Amino acid sequence: MAKVLKNDTTLTSKINELQGEKNLLLDERRLIRNSYDKAVRFEKKRLRVSFKKEFKQDFFRKAVLLLAVGFGVIAFVFRGPLLFFLFLVFAWFAYTLNNENMAWERYYKKNSSVEFPFKRIGELNSRIKDIENEIESWKRGQTGESIVANVLEQLPDDYIIFHDLRVPIFSGGGTTQIDHVVVGPCGVICIETKHLCGNFFPNGRTWLWQPVNGYTNKRIVIKNPQNQSIYHVKVLNKFFERKKLQVDVQPVVVLTHPRTKWKGLWKDEHCPVLYSQHLFGYIKRYSGRCPDEALQELKKLIL
Repeated sequence: MAKVLKNDTTLTSKINELQGEKNLLLDERRLIRNSYDKAVRFEKKRLRVSFKKEFKQDFFRKAVLLLAVGFGVIAFVFRGPLLFFLFLVFAWFAYTLNNENMAWERYYKKNSSVEFPFKRIGELNSRIKDIENEIESWKRGQTGESIVANVLEQLPDDYIIFHDLRVPIFSGGGTTQIDHVVVGPCGVICIETKHLCGNFFPNGRTWLWQPVNGYTNKRIVIKNPQNQSIYHVKVLNKFFERKKLQVDVQPVVVLTHPRTKWKGLWKDEHCPVLYSQHLFGYIKRYSGRCPDEALQELKKLIL
């Protein structure tokens, strides 16, 4: 079984970080709503006293009620359709004015100074939704990388596996993160993992992704993982050149979802695209140079 020198921790830590941010936003939203509810209860208690006093002294309300009764009597005596219609109008108007609950709702809306924080709640809901989508994306990546890790760990003992390896970028500073690096008789293989359901088509410097959901044939432009893997190879080559080491580094893209279909060339001369079930055989067939010094330099990156 291949030896694993570095386990993948970036995905888990990123998911935990996003979940922590989501929990903070949920707490803030809950506090805002609780504060609003508390303010509403206080405002209702304050306005209720003045409402009851005004409701009892409202002459207009009583006048409309008397008019409704009057039109009712006249409509009953003379039995005219117009009079009956006017009676219904005044009766409904009198009902709405004399219904204490309805009158209270109108009074509260007119006199309350408490406003619902629509803007901030909307901002929080939008950010929470974005975080949930981001967490789902990271979880898909975690699933795909776990599938590849299980395949790689079945390699013989003379293979060394690095998961989530960060290699320094000497030209601009910082580091680049490589999903998996295999070191052994194959030389060095950089693996970029994609775990998405659907069909993938090459499209120049990008890929087209057609989700398989039964509702649409729309193709979505996504980043080209072949270019990502090739970039990782360039960074690694630069890293080895600075150490004056001659190493064969090969990029590979692995599609891990069982309902994924690649519609491009399998044996791409720049960067092959494989299904996860073909990865083991590909690595075993591939051979390249990797001196012991190169492995030692990679080990230093994880210290």
